[in-house]
Amino acid sequence: MKVKDAGELIFTCAQDEEGALSMTCANTLCEINCDFEPSVPNNLVTDSNSGVISFTVERDTDLIIIFHYTGQVGGKYECELRDVDDFPGGVFPDTVKQFGPLPQRRTYSFLIEDN
Repeated sequence: MKVKDAGELIFTCAQDEEGALSMTCANTLCEINCDFEPSVPNNLVTDSNSGVISFTVERDTDLIIIFHYTGQVGGKYECELRDVDDFPGGVFPDTVKQFGPLPQRRTYSFLIEDN
């Protein structure tokens, strides 16, 4: 994967490229909801024990993640999108900090590279 726009979390990749997003949390219990839009049937695997979301990018799609928090303030999730070119260890970092009691939403966009 390659970063197309780091601020907007847009990445380019080859069709059928596999990806993984790992996460750890602090000052909250880990609880997320996630899905692709448009959907990527049978290719999204979440493992709440390890905190890893694994997927295969078959077409242009958005991975939408809702991060929930158990307290009122101070929670955060440290996310790492794996196998991203030009980043140390191939890992693109993202921190999702809590701003009040409501969930935070992130959208990771994946675009198939033109060959």
